[in-house]
Amino acid sequence: MVRYGKGIRGTYAIGEISRLVDLSQRTIRYYEEIGLLHSVRRIENGKRVYTDHDVRRLKFINRLKVLGLSLAEMVELEKIYRKQRNNREILRSCSTSSTSVPPRSTSA
Repeated sequence: MVRYGKGIRGTYAIGEISRLVDLSQRTIRYYEEIGLLHSVRRIENGKRVYTDHDVRRLKFINRLKVLGLSLAEMVELEKIYRKQRNNREILRSCSTSSTSVPPRSTSA
């Protein structure tokens, strides 16, 4: 793991995160450009610094691709989620009017 700053753990250079999530560096930069990756920080010289959160996010994006979602659909879901901050609205936007999500049971 590449360390930036004063021993900051859990931070990665783009080459390392690229290997961890099996995506090209260009793809990772593109995801940032289109709004799928928001939390990318930069250090003094302008280099991107990625965190464990970014690793999880990129792995999640890979799973969405396997499920068949397009990048445009992922960006739209991200916008809805950031606006609503919950999954209920996302599920509502994904479901048709004939399907509904059953309520969660509160009994254990």
